[in-house]
Amino acid sequence: QYRPRAIWKVLAALFRPAKAMQNWRKAEFLLSHDIATPQPLLACRPRGWTTSSISFLVTPWIGNSENLHLFGWRIADRLLDERLRIAARCAEALGRLIGRMHDTGTTHRDLKAANLLVVEERCDVTVYLIDLDGLQPGKYVSFKRQARDLARLAAGLTAHPWVTRSICRRFLRAYLRQYSEESIDWKPLWQAIAKETERIICHKQKRGQQVL
Repeated sequence: QYRPRAIWKVLAALFRPAKAMQNWRKAEFLLSHDIATPQPLLACRPRGWTTSSISFLVTPWIGNSENLHLFGWRIADRLLDERLRIAARCAEALGRLIGRMHDTGTTHRDLKAANLLVVEERCDVTVYLIDLDGLQPGKYVSFKRQARDLARLAAGLTAHPWVTRSICRRFLRAYLRQYSEESIDWKPLWQAIAKETERIICHKQKRGQQVL
């Protein structure tokens, strides 16, 4: 359900397509580029100007899924070798997903662990992108925006101190392999992500917010 809280958002919704339809189109765009997200099935908006800002989007339920934080906390109790092996598979799946997203010129201003669903099936791990409100399809993702998106995700790793640099490098390699036309130097990107991650963490800590 999409229900804007701020008055200005309610008024703006009167002159825009329903939020559910906007996110339907975003989901179709992602799926057309082999980027996993729940398939939209139905979008609707109640009649009447007093409820025109409210809309609903129906998608299938993704069985046996958990967000990336819950997944990380769950596998933290496993034996070290098994934990690192599963985390490496998840890192590669996540890198492919976000790499394809950025390669299509699409960014997500709220790219955090809670907006990524993980499904573990035997030896395979699949990651789905959800909550498409912050998704912005475009034509090009700048270096600065790459670092910002990835840093938002990296900041959440402070909740999982057992994640190693090796796992992070697996993610970055899988991410960079998705770019079809140009080669990206990983070292400047790694450094930019680290710098932006530190800024995000400091900002949240000053505001007394939990970094997730």
